[in-house]
Amino acid sequence: MKKLEITEENLQKAHEDGCSDVKKALENMFPEVFESLKKFNLSKLKLREDISGGFIFTCESSKEAGFSHEMFIKIRSGGKYDNKGFYLNDDYNWRIEEEKESLCLIPTKK
Repeated sequence: MKKLEITEENLQKAHEDGCSDVKKALENMFPEVFESLKKFNLSKLKLREDISGGFIFTCESSKEAGFSHEMFIKIRSGGKYDNKGFYLNDDYNWRIEEEKESLCLIPTKK
């Protein structure tokens, strides 16, 4: 029997080129390969010059918006969601609301 080498790159290419049945079969057989395609690399988000510590906004602009510091929201660093999620500071109440078929993250003061 001939051995075949299956690489992540080949699986992704087959998924990209395949019909919906092929895509579903590959996703079921190799979920870890396709799970990574659904996630974002938030470390690439930069709204301020120096994004050290995962801070997205400057202290000055955060205060002008009504927050006490730039740590109200930042890119998660460390743990399971490192560079895949946001840290929401617990100094504020956070809720998600739907408006016109879009979700909005709403912070309010405690």
